[in-house]
Amino acid sequence: PTTRAGHTGRAHEREDDRGNDRTPPPKFRTKSSGGSELRHERERNPSEKEIIPAQPERSLFSLSATGGYYSRYLFRGLDVSHRTGIDGGTETGFFGSSVAATIGDFALSFWYEESLEKYVPGGAGADGSFGKLTQLKNRQAVFANPLDFRTPAPVRYQEYDLFANYTFHLTHDLALTAGMNFYWFNDGRFWANGSQHVNNSIEAATALTWTGIPYVNQSLNYIYDFDAFKGGFLSYTLAANPIRIYKSPNGPFSIHAVPGVTVAYDFRYNGSNNGWNNVAPSLDVPIRLTDGLVLNLGAYYTHDLGDASINANGQGVQRTDNRFWFSAALQFTPDFSGRSERAVARDGKGILPDKSFVEEDPNRWRVSAGAGVRMIRSSFNVGSAAPYNINSLFSRKAGGGDLGFASDTRDVNYLNGSVLGTANFIDGTSEFTVKSASQITDDGKHGDGGINRQITYMSERYDYTQHSDRHGFNAGDDDAVVYPYLSLSYDVLKRDNLSASIGFGYAYNHSSMDSGTRLVGLQTATEQHSTSLFTYNVDELFSTNNAIQTPFDSRTATTGNYYLIYDAAQYNNKYSTLVGGADLSQLGPQKNQIDTKQVVATVAAFRAAKLDVDLHSVSMPFDFTVDITSRIHARVSAGPTLNIFNEDLRTETNYQLLPAGNIQVVKNDTARNIYTSPYRSDGNDDKVRRTGIVAFVPKPTSTPINTSTTTANAAAGGGKGSSEGQSRSLPGKNLARTVNHQSGQDILLGVFGQATLQLDLDSHKRWFVEVYARYDYVPSFSISDGATSTLIDASSWGSGIGVGLRF
Repeated sequence: PTTRAGHTGRAHEREDDRGNDRTPPPKFRTKSSGGSELRHERERNPSEKEIIPAQPERSLFSLSATGGYYSRYLFRGLDVSHRTGIDGGTETGFFGSSVAATIGDFALSFWYEESLEKYVPGGAGADGSFGKLTQLKNRQAVFANPLDFRTPAPVRYQEYDLFANYTFHLTHDLALTAGMNFYWFNDGRFWANGSQHVNNSIEAATALTWTGIPYVNQSLNYIYDFDAFKGGFLSYTLAANPIRIYKSPNGPFSIHAVPGVTVAYDFRYNGSNNGWNNVAPSLDVPIRLTDGLVLNLGAYYTHDLGDASINANGQGVQRTDNRFWFSAALQFTPDFSGRSERAVARDGKGILPDKSFVEEDPNRWRVSAGAGVRMIRSSFNVGSAAPYNINSLFSRKAGGGDLGFASDTRDVNYLNGSVLGTANFIDGTSEFTVKSASQITDDGKHGDGGINRQITYMSERYDYTQHSDRHGFNAGDDDAVVYPYLSLSYDVLKRDNLSASIGFGYAYNHSSMDSGTRLVGLQTATEQHSTSLFTYNVDELFSTNNAIQTPFDSRTATTGNYYLIYDAAQYNNKYSTLVGGADLSQLGPQKNQIDTKQVVATVAAFRAAKLDVDLHSVSMPFDFTVDITSRIHARVSAGPTLNIFNEDLRTETNYQLLPAGNIQVVKNDTARNIYTSPYRSDGNDDKVRRTGIVAFVPKPTSTPINTSTTTANAAAGGGKGSSEGQSRSLPGKNLARTVNHQSGQDILLGVFGQATLQLDLDSHKRWFVEVYARYDYVPSFSISDGATSTLIDASSWGSGIGVGLRF
């Protein structure tokens, strides 16, 4: 293998859960492979005859590129998608690629990672992405208004890393590497430092590597993040030299195994305190396909060592994650030595005459496979929700009691008593009934210097109104994903350095797009409650001094006779002279009305649309190729494409019952008149008045529904692993959920244009790698599920990288 033991492929050049240095020193990148490994093999089998590559002088410049699949992205013991997702339940694979270059002992590399699935970043739970928020004293955020609720569209996690370092060779077996690591994130909501988003961070990195023990490599790595996460991380890695499993006797193909283990200690980087981080055993299987091309397969496990980190609530939480994961990545390392490929035979006795490989003309067939990136866009037109049967959520009240006053010809029956006007005494008074002592505004004893006794009756009326606001929304989303491709072509014409070919290509693309959740309907039911209060004065002239008992019926009372004044004019005309000419015309009944409004039911409809698209693209390219050098070829391709779309559109509508509104007093007609008794006989003119009014106040017509919205906690402490994004459920109580669903298939013709650069890997010109840039045009089309219509646009620029074989 061409890579350092324990550092083959993405899983090793990256300082992940095993703590490996992201950019191994160039010296140790080849020490455990090539000559040293073959020397050990010859020592074990001195009589075995084999063909081994001749060892050219080390090139000053080296270049390598990798690309592959990782079932999880583990970074220093942290499961990235699990830690950065909104609900802590995200599980997605990742695509990773890198380009690394060395000039002498200076190394520079660039890494790119992208999640294969989209998810909502954890920081969206606390920054207003779910609606307008109000900050409370406990530093938790809540919705200022449940109707502001919305969800952001999910996005793919993307990370861009740049590493630069220099290696100092202290001894033959000991090297010190020092450098800087730079990180950028496509969405700052994925990581948090406290309540702040993290868009980028910077680290200082050192590595001490020792190869003095046979068959193994050891490295001690330390990084310190002095930017976003401010903490240190120390790891020790022990990895075996590649152990040969199989080697082809007639070619470069070989299989090796590289076991290793890493243990790490955390200095307030993953957690809010210091503690042991994780232990991570690993097994890598580098498979050398041809000169410069290696397929790296890996299986890894990381286990938390148990030193808990303290979160914002003072609770101990697991510092890292226990995970098993695997990877498969291609690594290409071109030869810049400038020498032609030769081989020598060694049988333990001496060197046989050199035998050069004879370069042969390649056949006309060419097959290649790899991965590309292409974007698909969608425009969502989400419709309004159908109304909910809001009447089923509350009971209508009919009210009761007569409105108005008693008269000579009319009895009135209120909710809490009656005034019998027809049973009158031709003086404006009548008999009455009363149900509660709270209706009486005096203690019932005449002549104590108090006010007239008054009795208040009540009647109620209810009126219900409804309001509905229904509206849709528009949203756009796009998805740039990595897709596999396969191409086959045949050279129909070849002259000198020019050739023309026809071929067949196939690519598969799966994209997922989301409109996000928003409010599409709001219904309110309002109850207007009118309380009419009717206050009558007691006829103190002919009533006894005993207190009025309740419940009380003046017709059957045995403790005294009591009467109410329902017509003050009659009463004044009849009895004014009996009390010294006092004006009794103001002792008539009074009416007071209180109107209140209360929202008894609020139903909000929230809707979200999700679109999944599977695209099978078949192309028929016409290629024209120019040989720039004997190993570098430029190709221009164009042709028609047949695009088979399988779409699945799903719209989910949730009807949520929100908390009931508070009572609002909207009208209070008149203040109640309080009279000093006109029947006083002691001549005292002091007026003793009582303020206020004893009035019936209606209770709420419904009990508010207790609802709570989960709030997202900010990161606890300064640890990178302490971010605790939590999902936010819809506000209120779910009443119903409906789903509109539509699947379909569309077949569309398109065209493409592509520019490709190919590099031969061997002198036989059989194996090659290729990179390309491409543009596809496909007519846009739409799909609808009855609730949402979506316009799909698959025209886009793209690029890719692959490996091929001529035969």
